[in-house]
Amino acid sequence: MLFRKTDRFTDCCFVENLKPGATCEAPADKIANCERMIKFAELRYLMWFLVVLTVGGNVFALLMRLVKDDTNRVQNMFICSLSFSDMLMGVYLAGIINQEITTRGEYYKHDFYWRTGSLCKVFGIISVISSEVSVFTLVFIAYDRFLHIVRALEFKKIGYRTAVFLLVVTWFGCTAIAVIPATVDSTYFYDETLRQGFYGTNAICMPLQLPGENTIAWEYCLAVFGAMNFIGAMYLIVAYCQMFYSSYTSAKNSKNSARLGVHTTMAKRFAAVVFTDVCCWVPIAMLLLLSLVRAINDSGNELYMWFSICVIPINSAINPILYTLSTPLFWQKVKETIKKLLFCISKDNVATDKPELIGKMNREKKT
Repeated sequence: MLFRKTDRFTDCCFVENLKPGATCEAPADKIANCERMIKFAELRYLMWFLVVLTVGGNVFALLMRLVKDDTNRVQNMFICSLSFSDMLMGVYLAGIINQEITTRGEYYKHDFYWRTGSLCKVFGIISVISSEVSVFTLVFIAYDRFLHIVRALEFKKIGYRTAVFLLVVTWFGCTAIAVIPATVDSTYFYDETLRQGFYGTNAICMPLQLPGENTIAWEYCLAVFGAMNFIGAMYLIVAYCQMFYSSYTSAKNSKNSARLGVHTTMAKRFAAVVFTDVCCWVPIAMLLLLSLVRAINDSGNELYMWFSICVIPINSAINPILYTLSTPLFWQKVKETIKKLLFCISKDNVATDKPELIGKMNREKKT
């Protein structure tokens, strides 16, 4: 009986396929197995759902923001940036699903070339740009709203040119954060033993490396996905809580029922924003920090899989609902569009029926 011990699970796939009955020992992969790039069917179905929701929702939100007349140009531009960055997450998921379908049944033959290839790096870079631009843009949106609601008379609002500058710096900065690990020739971002780069540590090219002795550039991941995103999430929570309190105090002092109703609607939207931030970004930061102090044992890599495939992309699917599709202005625009369509249809019907009506009246006059 042939026995072999190796560091790559794909080596065992080749051994077992070429030598039936042979025994091979290798560490199990976090996400893939010999046949499938994503070994759990539930995760594959969820990714399909997230692709449809993320791409469809953000494309629709982006189009609505571009075509509708909005007096608040700064907020509109921020939300357009948010929709585009979140749409990129859908592009990333679609690329991963396409590769999963292409290699279905014999993934082990493609694993090495996929992880070390340029396409995996491109999709990994897209995922990082999407998530980081989304976080920074959410902070800008919260700060702009904070100035309008809490500090309306104290501070100057964000101007259009300032907003453009902030977004340009954000997109260039986040692109640099994503591209550096893929382009810098350094052993810090590359494992010579496994011949894996920063984006090739897992089959889905998502660089969520947990702290460990043999983990590539885990400090970089901790700084980006842990510290930076955690600070952004904390700011969002504090800012929206202050906005809620300021709005509640103002509505209560006015003793106006209509204003209290507006406050209730605003409070529900703020609560939804805070809830999604807590559910999406705080757990990722906590997972990285707990792994750093060895307070969590993810020996089966189950937490890793769910955080990589579900938690990060799901925020991109929820944002268009929170910032565009659930706003009163959006539904007002929908009602106006429906009224215009109904008016055009009724006008066409009148124009079609008018010749027949005139002919009928002429016949009655003759008789």
